[in-house]
Amino acid sequence: MALTSMFVIVNPIGNVMVFLSLTEDRRFDEKKRIAKKTAIFGCLTLVIFAIFGDFILSFFQINIYHPYLPHKQDSLQNV
Repeated sequence: MALTSMFVIVNPIGNVMVFLSLTEDRRFDEKKRIAKKTAIFGCLTLVIFAIFGDFILSFFQINIYHPYLPHKQDSLQNV
């Protein structure tokens, strides 16, 4: 399930056309180098957010109960 979710988030099939249009004037070896760097950077970004995602969300006081209020109790007091 997690692999499917990551596949949908990254959307490699949809991003192929964007990559090809952005690199149409480049040589094949340059395209290969750019694709490799992009894949490494993307994987590192996913891993960092997978490991530190909870900390980042709590630092910015974002929760799953109500994304616009910092705490669940605050949303109940305003009702």
